[in-house]
Amino acid sequence: MEKLSFGEKTGYAIGEIAASIVFISLQYFLPIFYTDVYGLTASSVAILFMVVRIFDGLNDPIVGILADRTNTRWGKFRPYLLWMAIPYGIFGVLMFTTPNFGSTGKLIWAYLTYNGMMIIYTVIMIPFNSLSGVMTSNHIERTSLSSFRFVGAFTGAILIQGLAIKMIGLFGKGNQALGYQYTMMVFGVVCVFMFMITFFSVKERVKPISNEKVNIKDDLKDLLKNRPWLILFAVSLFLQIYVFIRNGSIMYYFQYYLGKTELATSFMLVNSLVIIAVLPFTKKTYNYFRQKKSYTCIVST
Repeated sequence: MEKLSFGEKTGYAIGEIAASIVFISLQYFLPIFYTDVYGLTASSVAILFMVVRIFDGLNDPIVGILADRTNTRWGKFRPYLLWMAIPYGIFGVLMFTTPNFGSTGKLIWAYLTYNGMMIIYTVIMIPFNSLSGVMTSNHIERTSLSSFRFVGAFTGAILIQGLAIKMIGLFGKGNQALGYQYTMMVFGVVCVFMFMITFFSVKERVKPISNEKVNIKDDLKDLLKNRPWLILFAVSLFLQIYVFIRNGSIMYYFQYYLGKTELATSFMLVNSLVIIAVLPFTKKTYNYFRQKKSYTCIVST
């Protein structure tokens, strides 16, 4: 199996930057945007996040099954980067747009745009997550791709954490609604181009197995009978809810408790750098405790 070029690996990592930009924006800035800028109540926002996350979790296996049955001249998974890049950028902006509706209309708008964004995120990221498996069958190259992807993920996180607050202030000039919207316009355009770069940079080399069963209904039934998957689904769901609550509370803490919103940038950056610093020790932890115990320790922490 041929060795992947540095350019192809970099192109793959750039797609992860685009994914991280929107995902980090959702975690850190969307809650406070909804309550403080758009005027939704905290309780309605909490319910919104929970409902959408549950719906999003149920979508994952369906999108995975559909992606696995996609066959085009570009491959199975690459086309989704091309098809969904522009909707991804558009909905990233719409989430942070404030149409002048009544309270009910605002809540409906939030459900439509946030849920729409999460559907698009799932449709583009499930195939993206599968790309490394068809780019090469060499486990060493796949490990290398994972390393490049890790760099891309933290690059996207650091971009948002380091620039978002400053850009909101710069573009808004006292108008937070415009500040958020223009900031996401910039990041939305960047994300579209990044996914396009990934689409044109990578190549699917591993051919799919022919004559597979194509009954999606049976696949879903089998999945629902899979007890380990159901347990992992529940754990993953609650873990995501916890992460969203933790990260979403950071802006509130610095704005209302400390009264220094600008310090949130430094806090978020330090948080990411600490995670990067401890990651080299995860392999040793895994080797010592093995997979099951390591996973339990991580979730408990």
